[in-house]
Amino acid sequence: MAKIIPQFFDRKVNLSPGERKLFNSFSNDRLMKNWIIFHSLKLSKHDKQRAGEIDFLFIVPNTGMLCLEVKSHKTISFDENHWYYGKNKEKDKSPFFQVEHNMQSIRKYIKKRDSELAKILLHTAVFFTDWTMEKKSPEWDDIPVLNKEDYIECYSSSFAKKFIGILNKEHSKSQGIYDWYNKLECTPTGDQAKYLQNTLKPRYFPEIVHVDHVQVNKDEIKRWTENQCEILESLEDNERNLIIGYAGTGKTYIGLKAIQDSTNQKKKTLFLCFNNNLSKWLEKTIDVYSDKQVLNKQYITQSTFNKLLSDFIPQIEQSKKVKIEELIDEFLKAYSNDEIKLEKYDYIVIDEVQDIMNYKDVFSVLDLFIKGGFKNGNWLFLGDIQKQVLYGNKASAHETSALDKEKITRIKKLTTSSYSTYKLKKNCRNQRRLAESFEAISNLDPGYSSYLIDDKSNENLIMKVYKNKQDQKHQINELIKELKRKYKKNNIILLSPIKKSCAYSLSRKYPREFYFYGKRPERDKQGIAYTSIHAFKGLERAVVILTDFDKVNTTYDQALLYVGLSRATMKVYLFCTSDVQKYIQKQVVEYLEKN
Repeated sequence: MAKIIPQFFDRKVNLSPGERKLFNSFSNDRLMKNWIIFHSLKLSKHDKQRAGEIDFLFIVPNTGMLCLEVKSHKTISFDENHWYYGKNKEKDKSPFFQVEHNMQSIRKYIKKRDSELAKILLHTAVFFTDWTMEKKSPEWDDIPVLNKEDYIECYSSSFAKKFIGILNKEHSKSQGIYDWYNKLECTPTGDQAKYLQNTLKPRYFPEIVHVDHVQVNKDEIKRWTENQCEILESLEDNERNLIIGYAGTGKTYIGLKAIQDSTNQKKKTLFLCFNNNLSKWLEKTIDVYSDKQVLNKQYITQSTFNKLLSDFIPQIEQSKKVKIEELIDEFLKAYSNDEIKLEKYDYIVIDEVQDIMNYKDVFSVLDLFIKGGFKNGNWLFLGDIQKQVLYGNKASAHETSALDKEKITRIKKLTTSSYSTYKLKKNCRNQRRLAESFEAISNLDPGYSSYLIDDKSNENLIMKVYKNKQDQKHQINELIKELKRKYKKNNIILLSPIKKSCAYSLSRKYPREFYFYGKRPERDKQGIAYTSIHAFKGLERAVVILTDFDKVNTTYDQALLYVGLSRATMKVYLFCTSDVQKYIQKQVVEYLEKN
């Protein structure tokens, strides 16, 4: 099948029935294997106007590239100056003019990005899906035209042959026109097609007005980086994969893309994480993907590790404070006594894998759920195994370093077959200065390779020192008043390393102003959310207020600070003691001297 970008047809945005019909046909055309097809490709820098859009752009390895303009009106007329579409005769440009200039715009863009691709020819065609063009004109005689009859003919067979025929004819014409023409240089190779896919992939994966900044930031975060695209391509060729990356490098989005592909291939897929709130977010996201028909929901099971096991042991599920070690022991006992029957999965994806790795026998349990086990099965682990270790044993700095090596060793021992390791290096979540700040504070070595998001404000990390708990409450109250004038409430969250936090105290005094995140989702837009750093792991907000940082003496405290700082996409306010402020200033100075 072809790789169509984006993978779903949005009827709310695109009202063209012709494009929808063609999109559905291309999605099921088996002869379009290895084709890359862009649909509704936006052109922000157009050759003749402010912006444009290519209805379909085909990249066919070793065959050619084709820009296709689609018109689906049943009634079309034109005169010397304009074309008129539909019964109401809506006036617009000639489709031949549109496709030609869209092609020139994309050609200039490709040439600018990589001059070596300048010789690759882009061809054009116009498709009238519900009308027949009978008149001839010098304007379009040189541009291939497909009519209603072509649609009917290809609908029951394949559109691939028709487009290949067009490309072959266009190449024959070019050979007679250009002395320098060489088909090998004028058509994209397989590698060039992949490069073009990554280069052209739409960058869609919340005072000047601060609310607008938030939305722009959200839009930028949804871009796919070249690093991510390369990894996604590689996942198709390897059955066992480990993806490592610091906070904000897009690990979870890689996991979501992986389950899209597996469920569309009708593989029974298990998507696990450790954090309850992250699991709820994943569940909502999967529902959205399912509604947009980019994911086959009947083949996906999404769960936390605890819930996966407790569903098999009802008597433990009722206990609110069961330890994970106890849960694992009870599950293995029940399994060895043949008290439970397990469903085997074709593919297992574990997000934030470092969260479960410190617990004994966890992989022995999960091995039972995957066909072929970890040794021969199909799996994907995603995690930050160096910095985001918050669960299990709270180790010293020396012990944490040892755990890192141990984790890699444990993964290696899972399989006798080879597995592939990839590193995500580019920060895709945080504004650049904010990412650079916690990179220095947390002594990331090596640091991020680059940053996707440009800065929208001058100050991204603001430290506020408190004398005592009462002083902290007063400062936070004043800050909240200020922020509510600039941001929507659901763009702000208070996070703390402790349960009985400053925000908890404020919520007792002002129950309508603050709510515990994840407890009552219906209140999400009615107040300011608060929770622990642990509970918000894997998630993000535009503005994060970190509270109650009295100390950062241990590696565990420092990991909490790193996780908390990296939750913000735009801005962090850090409430801390003067000792913590001095520690942070010292870390930054030492990092800058070293780098």
